[in-house]
Amino acid sequence: MKTNKGFSWWIPIVAVIFICILCGGILGLSGFILSIIKRNNPQIGIPFLGTYIPTMQAEMGTTPFPQSTASAPTESVTSTQLFYNYYFFDEFTSPASGWQVYNDDNTILKYEDGKYHLEVTKPDSLYWSYAPINFYGSEINFQVKGLPGPQNGTVGMFCQFHDIDNYYYVEFDLEMQDYLVGVISNGSETLLTVNPGNNDWEYSQGLLPYPEQLNDIHITCTQDYISLSINDQWNGDYQVPVPFDSTGEIAFFVYSFDFPDSEGYHAMIDDVEIFNPNP
Repeated sequence: MKTNKGFSWWIPIVAVIFICILCGGILGLSGFILSIIKRNNPQIGIPFLGTYIPTMQAEMGTTPFPQSTASAPTESVTSTQLFYNYYFFDEFTSPASGWQVYNDDNTILKYEDGKYHLEVTKPDSLYWSYAPINFYGSEINFQVKGLPGPQNGTVGMFCQFHDIDNYYYVEFDLEMQDYLVGVISNGSETLLTVNPGNNDWEYSQGLLPYPEQLNDIHITCTQDYISLSINDQWNGDYQVPVPFDSTGEIAFFVYSFDFPDSEGYHAMIDDVEIFNPNP
């Protein structure tokens, strides 16, 4: 005998289950892809190539350096520069490598003779130039020297730099063969090279006796500590008492004493290598 079949409720139930499984798989795959993208891209807000700001701009009333719209390459190779995702090297044979070039009455930043020159002519002045990278670098190698004769200032490097009130620094007096390591946090300074009787400067191991001699510097700068080697001689590991919550930028700076002659202070940087071994 023929019987009438009722509505098969199991068909829509199976369809709904299949659609849910399919959607879950798509969402899982999307999350996996996004996690890979995030893991392989820098997560800090470091400016791209060509974004530069003069130091002490607010305090000194200086005019900002011209801003470039160039973007940092993810990978490029030239005769003067190597730039990968977490590695940068520059020997300054071509201005195309991206460091700021500038010249006014107080500041000169330029490429010349295969080196990067930083000069300030105004007394008691501090200026810096950002490294043209778009990643966080914790290992920094470079060469530095001054002009022959008495030095009218100091040269150094900012790391973990956030703004004028928050950064770490390593500073060199090439004439006295001394250095400082310190932290500026919320505008307050903490010296990590405290040496009573020597004005808090630490006498260096390995710094060459004449300012015009080229010194090889290696600095490790993380949020927690700063390590310094000069011409392959270790000069100390310095623990940061209260580390910053986030990573910052790298820049080279020059500072002129309050008594220099009309030429101010002039230092040169070469063979800069910056990388992050644990991106």
